Amino acid sequence: MLKDIADIAPKALVVSIIAWGGANYFIIGPEIASRVVRADHVPLCEGNFKNLVAKAADEQAASIPLPQIDAAQEFAADQARRMLNSPFMNDLRGMSQGMGDYFGFDGTVQQTFALIEQQKRAAREAYERSLAQLKDKTASDLARAGDVCGCVADQAIGETRTDWAIFSGTLSVIRPTSLKLFDQKMVRVHASGGCTAAKTGS
Repeated sequence: MLKDIADIAPKALVVSIIAWGGANYFIIGPEIASRVVRADHVPLCEGNFKNLVAKAADEQAASIPLPQIDAAQEFAADQARRMLNSPFMNDLRGMSQGMGDYFGFDGTVQQTFALIEQQKRAAREAYERSLAQLKDKTASDLARAGDVCGCVADQAIGETRTDWAIFSGTLSVIRPTSLKLFDQKMVRVHASGGCTAAKTGS
């Protein structure tokens, strides 16, 4: 095709066209693409990314098991409390004649209470640890929104480089369909996982 053009057009014009096309493909097009995409498309990408991170965090938080109350254990503890404060126990304390927990009931019941409370506290702490770890991971992922979307933008621009060259080379008179649907292009690049895998470890 270039040979046909060269046959009917002055060589200086052909050289100028080639130079203009090369400049738009290698320099002008990518620069315009970078500015347009970072102004018009990256903010939307960041918002979508943060929404995805927040939704995933909510789902993970809901999947963390809540500290469970052992019904049988609670029943036993309640019975032990009742026994500890019963008239029978008061009579036994009276029989000890000031010697303290002579029959060992008070100590046994108190040890049972302490064990139950220790188990409940451990379960509560494990739950809170899991939530704290999830909160830290979520904050870290949210902070990477700019990096992830910058990566997505660069890949999407690279895949549409020729179209950006046409756009800039025609002084925006021709806007290829891929540029009109550039947000969708970024969504597909994001969904491919290359940028999110590198940035969030997901």
